[in-house]
Amino acid sequence: MVFTLFRTSVLAIALLPATVPALGSGFSDSTDTHVDSLRRVAASLHATGHYSQAVRVFLSVGADTGDARDRFGLGLSYAALNNFTEANRFLRQAVQLDSANVNYRFQFGRFLAQAGHIKGAQDQYERIIELDSVYIPALSALASIYNEARSYEIAAALFQRVLALNPRDYLSYYYLGNILVALADQDSAQTCLAASLSLNPNFVPAMNVLASIYYVKKQYPEALALYQRAFSLRPGSPDFIHKAGLCYRQLDDYEHAASSFAKAVELDTLNGTYYGNLGHALFRVQKYDSSVFAYRKAISLEPENPILYVNLALVLQKQDSVQRAAEAFRGAIRAYHPDEIARVYVQIGALYYQRKNYREARNAYQAALGVDPNDRDAQFFLACAFHNLSDVASAIRNFQKYLKLAQDDSTETNRREWATTRLKHLQKK
Repeated sequence: MVFTLFRTSVLAIALLPATVPALGSGFSDSTDTHVDSLRRVAASLHATGHYSQAVRVFLSVGADTGDARDRFGLGLSYAALNNFTEANRFLRQAVQLDSANVNYRFQFGRFLAQAGHIKGAQDQYERIIELDSVYIPALSALASIYNEARSYEIAAALFQRVLALNPRDYLSYYYLGNILVALADQDSAQTCLAASLSLNPNFVPAMNVLASIYYVKKQYPEALALYQRAFSLRPGSPDFIHKAGLCYRQLDDYEHAASSFAKAVELDTLNGTYYGNLGHALFRVQKYDSSVFAYRKAISLEPENPILYVNLALVLQKQDSVQRAAEAFRGAIRAYHPDEIARVYVQIGALYYQRKNYREARNAYQAALGVDPNDRDAQFFLACAFHNLSDVASAIRNFQKYLKLAQDDSTETNRREWATTRLKHLQKK
């Protein structure tokens, strides 16, 4: 019967919040039992999400001038309403009135952290640990603060303390694993992340980080299995199936790579990287038309990425679309950093040279040398282009320039010998 009356009081106050002040003032001579009942009403209102009503009831029983428990409850209700000023006021007062209460301190610390007052939160957590060295919530929260501040060694030590107290804490294993990755301790990180997954086999964040470790270690089948598992749990996430495609690519399975990249594109049609990798995979399985389409889509999304233009040019070159390939190379020139433009001109020159269009090849190699006068490839093939154009004087002059550039390069021995022989032949004419 008592429980029924209590619930009725909660509902009445929740439905008629305006009556709360009158309720408090109408019982000015009430007993302590009735005040305690109202406190329970306020606590129940807070627990059920009726924060404004909870504040009214707390105020009606004088919580704003009451003991630590009253001020703590009032502060929590204000915090739930995102009223920083009043929440900070009453939670701080509760901590001051009952300074040994680690729960009050922890909730106050959480409130400060959520409000962006990280130093204040850190002070509360550190004081808690001084009072109770095995208070896990404070250890975990403090570890997270040091982790965010990139004080990785301190954060790692704190998470290790948490795990010593609670060895089945899969989240702490995960966080510690991430920290160890940042500390370049891949083996220990791998152990921690595997432990996290053994405790929670469907914890996708741990799968993702562990898979990345396998990928870096070139253990592609292991990485692939984890990325596929993560995608099966989160089928709306294109990143996981894209990373599975990268694993397939490393395993030279371009059919499955193309299929994975195509799925990633289907889920995210605005990601140029996905389209670019799809274009590469389709190129490797000789689906040139589809590859061209994918690269053009990637370029439309990332017009400043020169690699996309170069790769598109290589596909068009396979299709014998020399003019379109040359135009794609020129797109790369517009996007590339100036220091790299010479190499693109060399590729354009090679494109024309292979088709025996020596005039266009000459122009491209001259453009390359205009950017980088020390480019040996451009200098050698420019001389060859002049030779094929029967411009003997220009061929002699450019072979001589090439030989001067390559005179100390041991990797150019065969080409240098050929150029020397050709130069002697031309000089006899």
